[in-house]
Amino acid sequence: MLEFWDPHFHIWDITENAALQSGVEPAALTGGTPGDDLNYRYDRLLKEFAPLNGEDIQLKYIGGCFVEAMSVCHPQTSADDLNPLCLQEARWAERELPQHFFFCPSVQLHASNAEATLSELAKVRHVRGIRQILNYRLEPASKRAPRCSEDFLQNPTFLKNFGLLATHDLHFECQVQTVISSLCVYVQCMVMT
Repeated sequence: MLEFWDPHFHIWDITENAALQSGVEPAALTGGTPGDDLNYRYDRLLKEFAPLNGEDIQLKYIGGCFVEAMSVCHPQTSADDLNPLCLQEARWAERELPQHFFFCPSVQLHASNAEATLSELAKVRHVRGIRQILNYRLEPASKRAPRCSEDFLQNPTFLKNFGLLATHDLHFECQVQTVISSLCVYVQCMVMT
């Protein structure tokens, strides 16, 4: 039997009560009516792992890490207003995920409430790290690389709060495509200190 642990997957609450339960906006994720898109159902995910390359194999799905959906649901929401929604999604994930799964919520580290959000997220059973999209470019963004409002690696508040991750024993999952050189310089500086 092949055991499979998925290091990065997304699930979304697409029920009619999603905004109240998890804070996500189903229409932003599915482009349709809440509850009618079977592409995002957990049971569909499990069924897809059974046949691989047209062959039935013995596969046991033993867990994984659910990576947040919040940051793509509310792109126009301010960082200070988004962090409470990130915490709401984490609490929803804590109720929904089996014990052997982890969750990597989003936190807007450049927000004034980032430190308080990190403190609360560190108490959520499934949380092992946080994620923030760092894609930034001066030219217009493509659909493949969401554009951030600024280069967060140059933002003192982001950098200060990034340093708090170790205090809470949290990892950082970084989605980055356009600021690789800045990220490399920052990581090199962190290693030297």
